[in-house]
Amino acid sequence: MLADLKLDPDAELERPEQFILVDTTTDQTKVVQMPESVSYWFRSLGRGPASEALIHGTDGKLYVFDPITGDQVKTIDVTGPWSEPDDWQQGAPAVLTREDSVYVSDPATNEIHLVDIASGAVTASAQLPQAPNELSGVVAHQH
Repeated sequence: MLADLKLDPDAELERPEQFILVDTTTDQTKVVQMPESVSYWFRSLGRGPASEALIHGTDGKLYVFDPITGDQVKTIDVTGPWSEPDDWQQGAPAVLTREDSVYVSDPATNEIHLVDIASGAVTASAQLPQAPNELSGVVAHQH
């Protein structure tokens, strides 16, 4: 399991610089530090196709972490730098994963990007008519 980690329970706004990986089979937790001066927000987290921990940092990079060790295994340039808005209902980049597809939205440019974790590259981008605020998706299946 991947979870954000905030340290000040009374803070209205906290820009976390670490997160938690939980091994539910052993009930062990691991606190993982983001690179220096990089934070994220609650819509920045996702799991990759091989259960990797994915975090889109405020420096615009998608960080890929090993789900067991917490080691950073890849960094992918996706968007420009951004900052968490003071009002959580305002738009900021979000991560959405569906099967092997990883999407990152960029409200600053009205774009959504498809990221290939294996190759470490943005493989497609689309211009949107408005700034995206949240991402949601489904996986098609046959009945």
